[in-house]
Amino acid sequence: MHQLKKIKWKTKISTISAPIDKVWNYWILPEHITQWYFASDGWHAPRAENNFQVGGKFTTRMEAKDGSFGFDFNGIYEEIKTYELISYTIRRWQKSKYNLFRKWKRNYCHRNV
Repeated sequence: MHQLKKIKWKTKISTISAPIDKVWNYWILPEHITQWYFASDGWHAPRAENNFQVGGKFTTRMEAKDGSFGFDFNGIYEEIKTYELISYTIRRWQKSKYNLFRKWKRNYCHRNV
């Protein structure tokens, strides 16, 4: 019998100095996603599609600026709580969960992967 492995989450916390509604919109609106969702300055995201609802799918096209490589990053939303939580699954098995919260008038993004 095959046994499932227990998920061990990795956590990263980032401080974001912006109003929570602005942070939220940058996470969910394709015109903003293409401006920031890439690994380094040598990459870009020329296209993003986002059906932002539970069960909805998203795709962001990531490409090296020199044209040497590119791929589609996509997934399905599992749970959404406005201004608080975005949880999705990629590759049918890898879950990511972003907890957005406010503390002392600062916004934080707590990422579990």
